[in-house]
Amino acid sequence: MIKVDVTTQMQLKANKALSLYDVNSARHLNRVANHFRNQIMKAMQKSTGGKIYVVTKSGETHQASVKGNPPAVNTGNLVNSFFVKPASPTKHMASLETNVSYAGRLEDESGLDRPFMSQRSLPFKNTKQFANKIAKDISLNVRKI
Repeated sequence: MIKVDVTTQMQLKANKALSLYDVNSARHLNRVANHFRNQIMKAMQKSTGGKIYVVTKSGETHQASVKGNPPAVNTGNLVNSFFVKPASPTKHMASLETNVSYAGRLEDESGLDRPFMSQRSLPFKNTKQFANKIAKDISLNVRKI
């Protein structure tokens, strides 16, 4: 009688590949979320062109933004409120959030129309390009597993 055992490490290698892909995906999502936060902050700090208002009793002024542009920074409350909820190898989602109550009214196209996070905002469009550019970093390429 002849007996032949065939063994493989295919499942082990597949598990390693999946684990590496999960780590790469989480890193990618977190890079994109942080890039988005930075793009929003830059856009808000550069946004001007609107009316100039006196905002303090001492006469300090603030130049508002114009419709269709991100809100200009005044108190810093909104621009400093953004935080990233990071992705992990087991949670394939990162989010950028703010808890400032008036953020939605600023974004509203039929209201104040100061887009800074929506799909029609420049920070969103720039971040989408960035995400596509670095998407190759997720792939496993020909790494030895």
